[in-house]
Amino acid sequence: MKLNFDELDGFCDALTKKYKSRQVCIRMYHNDLTFCINIYGWKNIIKKIKEKTGLEIKQINLQNQYYREIKKLALKADKK
Repeated sequence: MKLNFDELDGFCDALTKKYKSRQVCIRMYHNDLTFCINIYGWKNIIKKIKEKTGLEIKQINLQNQYYREIKKLALKADKK
């Protein structure tokens, strides 16, 4: 079965064209990333990002940035 990862298109486009900060891209496409993580898993996401962008992103780095964003979102929710 071939996975198409259409949900990652915006994220990959942002990584290569729109923003210099990967953290900003993660913040903007957090919901899409969360969906893909739950469906496809980290290893497949990293592979697809490389295919679509040509970027060599280490899984551990992307995971750290993703979980950092989750913590920020939790802090914002707690303040409300």
